[in-house]
Amino acid sequence: MKTPRSALAAFCFFFGILSLLSCDILRDTPFAVVSWSPGREYVPMGENGTLAIALTFSADAEHGSVEKEFTITEDGTEFRGSFVWADSRTVRFAPYAPLRENREYRLTLGSEAASSSGVSMDDAFEKRFFTREAGERPRVLSVSPSDGAIVADRQTPISLVFSTQVEASSCRDYVSISPAITGSWSVDQSGTTASFVGAEVWETGKEYLIEVSADMIDQKRIRLGDAYRFRFQVGSDRTAPVLLGAYALDSGGTQTATLT
Repeated sequence: MKTPRSALAAFCFFFGILSLLSCDILRDTPFAVVSWSPGREYVPMGENGTLAIALTFSADAEHGSVEKEFTITEDGTEFRGSFVWADSRTVRFAPYAPLRENREYRLTLGSEAASSSGVSMDDAFEKRFFTREAGERPRVLSVSPSDGAIVADRQTPISLVFSTQVEASSCRDYVSISPAITGSWSVDQSGTTASFVGAEVWETGKEYLIEVSADMIDQKRIRLGDAYRFRFQVGSDRTAPVLLGAYALDSGGTQTATLT
């Protein structure tokens, strides 16, 4: 006896619903970081450079994968330490060396970190914090030559005026000139005006691009945050030549006719 098509369709429909419900029931709770310390971007230093650095997870963690995927850097350099598990869901990072003032720390936990049941994170967890009081980010206030300028002097220096005090070393590390030219950076007594003097002359007819990286830091080690760039060209002008007149000359160089 054949099963009616309507009964077969109903059976397939209810079986599909049951399968979906079963998958939802068996699916593990997503594994994620639910809280972290210090928990805010700007933090004061404790005594002797102590500062709580910890992660708390949504489920019991697989310790090995968490420790493998965890990194923390100080101004871009990896900062080493050991791990202390308060319980199955909370791990504390104990640095080998004290944290320092006026530094930027980046905390990263890769997406391969997993729970004890083998469920990995959906995305990497990334946070940063600073061991200083909140302050205004440095900005580029003005530049010389100005953006789009044409300079005739092939020894023209480059100057950048910042809103906060900077170091010459920071300019060397985070300001690029393209095409590249050798030279030296210096900062005036105010600490806010940086100048570059080339050891060679600018090339006539070339356009130069100056880029200030968003990672540039001032004397308080505060990042610029936003990149800045400007261009200038070396030469008397950029006006395209225009034909004003044309003349016919004989073999001796004497003008014989005017062409229009």
